[in-house]
Amino acid sequence: MTLFGKPVSAVGGGSPLVPANLAASIRGRLQHGDLDGAARLYLEGRGTLGPLLYRAFDELTPPEQQALAQLFAHTRDYAYAAPAFERLGRRAEAAALYEHAGEYVLAANCHEATGNLLAAGAAWERAGKPAQALALYERARAPDAALQCLVRQERFFDAALLCRRLGKTAAEVDLLYRVHTASPQRVAAVYRLAELMEQHGHADQALAAMVETLQHVPSAAFEASFCQRLLALAQARGRADVVEECTRLIGAVRQREGQPARAGDSSEMRSVMDHHNIAMAEELQRPRPPELAAATVLPVDPFAGLVRRGAPPEAPPPGLATVSLLGELSFSDLQLLQRHCVPVSYAAGAVIMEQGAPGAGLLVLERGRVQVLQMGTQPPRELATLGPGETLGELSFVDGAPTSARVVALEPTRALLVPGHVLGDFLATRDAAAVRVYRALLRTLVGRLRAANLRVT
Repeated sequence: MTLFGKPVSAVGGGSPLVPANLAASIRGRLQHGDLDGAARLYLEGRGTLGPLLYRAFDELTPPEQQALAQLFAHTRDYAYAAPAFERLGRRAEAAALYEHAGEYVLAANCHEATGNLLAAGAAWERAGKPAQALALYERARAPDAALQCLVRQERFFDAALLCRRLGKTAAEVDLLYRVHTASPQRVAAVYRLAELMEQHGHADQALAAMVETLQHVPSAAFEASFCQRLLALAQARGRADVVEECTRLIGAVRQREGQPARAGDSSEMRSVMDHHNIAMAEELQRPRPPELAAATVLPVDPFAGLVRRGAPPEAPPPGLATVSLLGELSFSDLQLLQRHCVPVSYAAGAVIMEQGAPGAGLLVLERGRVQVLQMGTQPPRELATLGPGETLGELSFVDGAPTSARVVALEPTRALLVPGHVLGDFLATRDAAAVRVYRALLRTLVGRLRAANLRVT
């Protein structure tokens, strides 16, 4: 028996695995460009042709190799399509096929070979290799992708360090609160929280948070800088009772651990705080991303949204949770997206999106109404009027094409922008969330299509 004119050995007991006429028919159809016909015959082989055809790959002529790779892809036999495209040097296509096959490490290598570092990082994450992913995000200068990766790993303190470098104080506060009490980074997290609280006029809350930490985290009594800051804060607030209580607590903990009872004494101890202070200093020395190099951080109180001391908000972020497209996401997923939203506002009559312009991402309307217009006719044709809770930019996000219509604010309008690369990276690394979002997106688009049909009729 031959395949593409090449001999193929029999398998097991001398019997051919695939009838010679089936293989010959596939060869003939591919040589004549009949890919669909070859695919039908290939599928009749019920998975037995793939190994034989692929073993003969190196013996084929370049046109035959191209045809065979296309056959594997056309029949969705990704286990053979991906390596076939890689051997042809078509690594971008191979990467996508490896992802379909669930071979994320191989997909990451192909993405990196093509220079697509963000896609390579996402593939490494899906392969369970976050360290490799973070290294690529660093090379790609993609701090938002690195931040999401750290949060997905629940490395909240490291994520907070990155937020500090990016000037995202509200996100930093939220992440610091999420550092678990049992974490060795908890003391350093509360230290930084207290520092931020003082900066924003919440000295009493800072004092309470540090006292609570001293009561519930025994290691806090051995952190010299933590104790010194706590005592100084209590003295500055004129809280002699707190100074006395802190001194007592510090002494009790240290005596129980067999250490001297002197507050602030860190001799012969390796401070966890010192380690994280060094890490923080190194993080702050790195250059800020180009888009933030000249940015001004607005004086917004990052603690304004906290409903109780020591905890982040209980309710989901209102700007995203009310949107049908994102409403099925979990609270933690909504929080993750909310950190990267950009609040924007438009005056009445402002053009929010121009037809034919590149899409910037998903725009979530919070207040006001907008008109969607199809340009190119006189007068422009109205497609829809949208209000709070509706979204704009879905089509451009899905297919990457320019926007299909002009959007004009009918009244003062406020919205949240979810940048396209942020939403794309989020969905690429969260399969369950992606299914929910795309299912909701389909319902949204179907609903708008039905409304458009009613207007036409």
